[in-house]
Amino acid sequence: MRWIEIDEYQSCESESCAVGSIGRHGFCRQRSSLNNPFPCVVSFQCRGATVSETVTEEQQSTYEAFYDLVNMQPKELEEWLDTEQSKSVGAKDAASSESTGHHSGRRIVEIKRTKKADLSDDDFSHMKKVVGYIKRHTAQRPDGDIDERPWSYSLKNWGHDPTRAE
Repeated sequence: MRWIEIDEYQSCESESCAVGSIGRHGFCRQRSSLNNPFPCVVSFQCRGATVSETVTEEQQSTYEAFYDLVNMQPKELEEWLDTEQSKSVGAKDAASSESTGHHSGRRIVEIKRTKKADLSDDDFSHMKKVVGYIKRHTAQRPDGDIDERPWSYSLKNWGHDPTRAE
């Protein structure tokens, strides 16, 4: 997709954007007063609508739970995602060679590098999914040593290292 600068906003060439909608290209604003050949003017690129400076109680709760449970730092998680152990676990979509958890790990890195005020509704939705996954899977902790287990690898893909003291 090609982006061009128009006034203080950017415009996408997607015909799927509708003025006033929230979609994969963000919150579409009214066309600019310029003779704009593109269907929408957006204030950012493909990130979803940004959350206002205040978040809802549910988003705040999700944010806190996410940061309590995701105990790996972005750089550490990126390095883990490059390992063969990381790539060896998880359900893979038929159309992709990447597992759901591995994809989620990359998304977690992006979220942890985003300022809270810049998180989108889609980011909060993914954070809630991550919290649910980590809670369900930590409740299924296997007996014995967990260091070299697929269970542990999977949780690490989702940003939680179960070998760390809580």
